[in-house]
Amino acid sequence: VDLAVLEASTSLIALDMIKKISMYEMENNHKATFLDDLLVHDEERQRKSLANAEYFDFDVDAEHRVAVIRVLFGNSSLYKTNNSIVNILRRISRDSSIKVLFVNKCDSIVLVFESPLREDEEYRRLLQAFIDTALSSLEAEGILAMASIGVGRSYADATSLWKSFNEARRAAACWNIDNSRVHYFEKLGVYRFLSYE
Repeated sequence: VDLAVLEASTSLIALDMIKKISMYEMENNHKATFLDDLLVHDEERQRKSLANAEYFDFDVDAEHRVAVIRVLFGNSSLYKTNNSIVNILRRISRDSSIKVLFVNKCDSIVLVFESPLREDEEYRRLLQAFIDTALSSLEAEGILAMASIGVGRSYADATSLWKSFNEARRAAACWNIDNSRVHYFEKLGVYRFLSYE
């Protein structure tokens, strides 16, 4: 009887896990579509995206900046590496006062940080703490060497966020210029002109 109960419970647990995975995938797909339309230089797609901003708790009147975590070495464990990074971000965002929307996109993770007012020193300190915690967690998981983080500039107009996205991608592409795993576009100096892929 105990064995029958255990077997039945195992099936229920497996079904519950499949349901949760499906819900996560569906949520990720919706967020990916929202950010794809928001972070492109296309007024029609941006308008369509911003019409759904409230659903994703995205404040169109706030200031935002985009960051990209790029997975450098694609292999059979790419899916696992991405999921590990997403789980780290989930954990950090729960404990942080920083508001962030992030999505898993194949070989990279895209994050949109929100500042309710114009960025000040306190917000920059919190943002740096978020990124430092992410770096420490990536190192603890043994995947820091496979990741490069690029951070774009902050923009008050949501329709200009495609610029921050491009900047973040270019900054993440500078992973081989020094030993740092994170690069801010505004601090790249001459590398801004050398970071086109």
